[in-house]
Amino acid sequence: MAIPPEVVEEYKQYTSDNKAQNLSEEEKNHLKELGEKRKAFLKVKAKELGISAGKLEKQIGKVLKKQQAKSAPPKPKVKKEKAKVKDEEKDPDMEVEASTTTLERELKPPSENTGRGGYYVNSDETLSRHLETTGGKWMTRFPPEPNGYPHLGHAKAMLVDFGTARKHGGGCYMRFDDTNPDAEKQEYIDSILSSVKWLGYDWYKQTATSDYFEELYELAIELIKRGKAYVCFQTPDEVKASRDLLKEFHAKRAAEESEGKISTLPEGAASPHRDASVEENLKHFQSMREGLFEEGKCTLRMKQDLLSSNANMWDQMAYRIMYKSHPKTGDKWCIYPTYDYSHCLVDSLENITHSLCSLEFESRQSINGSYHWLLDALDMYHPQTWEFSRCSISCNVLSKRRLNKLVVNELVSGWDDPRLLTIEGLKRRGYTKDAINSFCEATGVSRSSNDISIRYDVLEFFLRKELNDTAERRFAVVDPIKVRILNFATH
Repeated sequence: MAIPPEVVEEYKQYTSDNKAQNLSEEEKNHLKELGEKRKAFLKVKAKELGISAGKLEKQIGKVLKKQQAKSAPPKPKVKKEKAKVKDEEKDPDMEVEASTTTLERELKPPSENTGRGGYYVNSDETLSRHLETTGGKWMTRFPPEPNGYPHLGHAKAMLVDFGTARKHGGGCYMRFDDTNPDAEKQEYIDSILSSVKWLGYDWYKQTATSDYFEELYELAIELIKRGKAYVCFQTPDEVKASRDLLKEFHAKRAAEESEGKISTLPEGAASPHRDASVEENLKHFQSMREGLFEEGKCTLRMKQDLLSSNANMWDQMAYRIMYKSHPKTGDKWCIYPTYDYSHCLVDSLENITHSLCSLEFESRQSINGSYHWLLDALDMYHPQTWEFSRCSISCNVLSKRRLNKLVVNELVSGWDDPRLLTIEGLKRRGYTKDAINSFCEATGVSRSSNDISIRYDVLEFFLRKELNDTAERRFAVVDPIKVRILNFATH
C-alpha cells in the first residue's frame, strides 16, 4: 500500500535529529513530547488507512530511507584487495569468532535500551527506574519448561544465557517456566539443575513463573480494565475457524492494497465476545478464578491487533482453566497463564536486561509482536530481545515432545539412554562437560535457519579432541612370555 506523501511529511514533524547522549532536562522533555505526539498521529492515520500503527511506521521509515539515499552524495568507490589465505593457514578460532560477532554487535548495554520503535519503547523514566534496580548490570535468564530432561540444545542456550551474563559481569536467573501443571515434574526440575551445575554454570537466583502467579493475575485484571483483554467463550474449533479467516484475509490483502483497494476484516474473523464491556469481562474472569466454569468453557484473551500480518497478534490466549494440581502451588489455582502472556511480564518483573531466545520466537519478540505489545499495554519496562538459531544434529532428535514419546512408549530405556542427546544420555555415553561446552562454543551463535543441521561427527570430533588431550595412556603385555638372553654378556 502506497503511503500518501502528506502523511510522510506530517510524520517528520514528530521526529528529531538530536542524537546527543547528554541531553538537558528541557531537551529530554521535548523528545518525550514528540514521541507521544508521534504515537497519537500514527494511531489516527493507521485507522484512516486501515492498517496497524506499527506497519504504517515501518512503511514511512522505508520511504524516508529512500529519500535520504537519493539526497546523499555518491560514495567514492574504493578498490579493496582481498587477502589470500591458504587453507592450512586458517585459524579455526577466527571462524568461531566470525560466527559469534552478530550477538555482540547487536546487543546494547542496559543504559542504552531506549527501544527500537513500534511497541518497543522505554521512556526515560522507565529506563531510569530499571537501572536504579539493577545498578546497570547485565541480567539474563535461562527459562526451561520442566517437562523433560535437558538436551544438547539446552547446553547451547546455557552458553548464550549464562555466558553473556558472565562475560559482562552480570547475573543469570535460573527460572522454571512452570505454567503447565499437566506436563511438569520435580524429577525434571532436579535434572535441569544438576545439568546446569555439571556444565559449570551458576545462577544469580533460582525462580519460577509460579512465584509470580499473584502478580500476573493482578496484571491481567489491569489489562481488562484498560480494555486490552476479554473473556472468550469460543470453542477451540471456532477459534481455529476465526484464525483461518484471518489467514485468508491477510493473504489476499497485499494484492488488494496494490490495486488501491481498502481491505476490511471479514465477518467471523473476530471473536463475538471481543467487544464485551470491562465490567462484564471482570465478572467472568473472577468466575474463572473461583472455578465456576468447567475446563475448556472459556479463556482470557488479549485484545491485540487483528489487522497485523503477524499471526502472534491475533488475540492470543492469556489464561486458561485447568483443574490440575501444580507441583509448586498445589491446588491454589485453577487458572494458569500461558507462555505468551507470562514470559515477557516475568522478564520485566525480574528486570532482565537481555531476553535471548531461539529463532522460533522471533515473530513474537519483533518490535510489533506480542512480547512488546503486552509490555507497552501495561506501561512496563521492555528488555532487549534477540534470537539465535537452535542446535540441530543430523539424524538425531532434539525435541522434548518427541523424546518424551520415545521414553513413554519404552522405545528407549529412559531419559538417560546413551542413544539420546540428553545431557544425562551424553554423560552415560562418555561425553565430558568440556567436550560439550567446546562443541557449543565452536558452532557459535548465529541467526541462520533452524533447518540447518550439524553433522553428528562434528560433535564426536570435540570428544575425541578432549580425550586425546586428557586421557591417560597405559602399555601392558597381556600374556607375557619369559625370554632368556644367553649372549647378553658378549654384547
